[in-house]
Amino acid sequence: MTYSLDFREAVLTFRKKGHTIKQTCETFNIPKKTYHNWTNLQQQTDSLQPKKTPTRKRKIDKQKLRQYIEEHPDAYLKELAQHFNVKTSSIHNALVKLKITRKKKFHIQ
Repeated sequence: MTYSLDFREAVLTFRKKGHTIKQTCETFNIPKKTYHNWTNLQQQTDSLQPKKTPTRKRKIDKQKLRQYIEEHPDAYLKELAQHFNVKTSSIHNALVKLKITRKKKFHIQ
């Protein structure tokens, strides 16, 4: 979670009024590293706007995985992993994110 822009400006304004870095960090309950990152960001970009972090491309397309499971409902994780050319743990994690559970077996005693 990033801090809001007005909070960042308030921290730097508080520091410019003559308070030490230690006082500033204790008052606003932020780490010194965060304060230094903000001052460096302001010097480099002349703004306190947080940087956008790019999302990385995923190997497993969620739509294709969902479609493949609809077509092959009894496929094992190993078979799914071979089809998508990934590890079984990757398929498992993708299924958890899609909230797709495995078939449950009821044991009759």
